[in-house]
Amino acid sequence: MSAVADEQTLFEVYYPPFAAAVEAGVAGVMCSYNLVNGTPACGSATSLLRDLKRRLRFRGWVITDWWALNSTKAALAGVDMEMPGSAGRASSGNGGSSGDGGFFSKECI
Repeated sequence: MSAVADEQTLFEVYYPPFAAAVEAGVAGVMCSYNLVNGTPACGSATSLLRDLKRRLRFRGWVITDWWALNSTKAALAGVDMEMPGSAGRASSGNGGSSGDGGFFSKECI
């Protein structure tokens, strides 16, 4: 299932708590395993790079939720760290790593 929202709705309804956290100086944000506009939240360059890091001027780090990483491309989309302990979850259908400790620990980006 995917949460579908246009840009205006994102900034008026969904982003204000994140904007407030950024303004308060939060150091880290966790991305989730659900979909936003058809893209995994932890792989969305629109949400993480464009909106969170550029528009909201977030200077902290983004970590995945447990088993939320679906691709090493997430690093290019704004993910800074994979939640540890994802080993073996991909085979159970929960997304996550390749079973050897995580995507980022296996492959160089």
